[in-house]
Amino acid sequence: MREYIESRRPPAHMRKEINLSFRLKDQSVEIFEIRLLWNNPEKIIEESVAKATYVKSKKIWKLYWQRADLKEIKGSVTNRNANDFHLSPTPLFPVVYR
Repeated sequence: MREYIESRRPPAHMRKEINLSFRLKDQSVEIFEIRLLWNNPEKIIEESVAKATYVKSKKIWKLYWQRADLKEIKGSVTNRNANDFHLSPTPLFPVVYR
């Protein structure tokens, strides 16, 4: 997971303003954005990008993310390795920084 996130982080010169990270808790991994609050740049906030939870009994990952209209989307992937999510031709969570 560390390599996956590292490959999608913004360029070094932007990381004080916006960054990408993850945290592991139990059977879940959460990807989140770290950024300055738009109306108070002294305050740093975290915004969840996606969460994946491994369901051991079914051997699947349940994925959760939020669309731009704030509707929550839920899906599942039959995959035993979270590191393999990025191997598809279309990235699951594309991130573009300029």
